[in-house]
Order: sequence, then structure tokens, then C-alpha cells
Amino acid sequence: MVGVAVMLIIPVALTVTGILIFMTIVHDIRQGQSFRERLSARLAGLRLRRVLPRLGIDPHRYLYTHPIVDVEKQLRACESCDYLAQCDACLGKCSSEEMRFCPAINHS
Repeated sequence: MVGVAVMLIIPVALTVTGILIFMTIVHDIRQGQSFRERLSARLAGLRLRRVLPRLGIDPHRYLYTHPIVDVEKQLRACESCDYLAQCDACLGKCSSEEMRFCPAINHS
């Protein structure tokens, strides 16, 4: 009798565990997407968005191909940058080598 009960409980427990794992994965994916959308909104308002192509980095893929820790550091460096006039003068015409002054580039 105990053996039959155990044989019934184990599949149910495994099924419930599988469902909980699946729900956790879905939640984590949604959280990650939401987090990246917030980072994308921050990036859109920064000069870093226009600097990335100068470095050969696709801004749309940037948030998915670079470690989030590095992205966050680069966003913060750009947000607190003291070289705005130099950056504005350089954007669109300077090479990546000429943009060495950029703290976001040098923060990775």
C-alpha cells in the first residue's frame, strides 16, 4: 500500500516541480526583457548610442551581446561624462582611436 502511494506521489511531485521550473524560467525571461528595455531607453538618450557604431558595435545588439555589468558601467560613465562638448564635436567624424577621451569606451 505504501509502495503504491509513493509510486503515485513521485510522478505528481515531478510534474509539479517541472511546472514550477517552467514558470520560473518564463518569469526570468520576462524580467530580463523588461530590464533590457529599461537599459535601451537609457541608451537611446545618451551619446553612447551614437558612439557605438563608430566602434563597430550595433546599438540594437549591444544590450544582448555585451555583459550587463559592462553595459551598466558604460551607461553610467556616459551619463556622468565631463566631455560633452568634445564628444559632440567628434561624433560622426572621428575614428574610434580619436574617441579615446570617452570614459564610456574606456570603462569596459
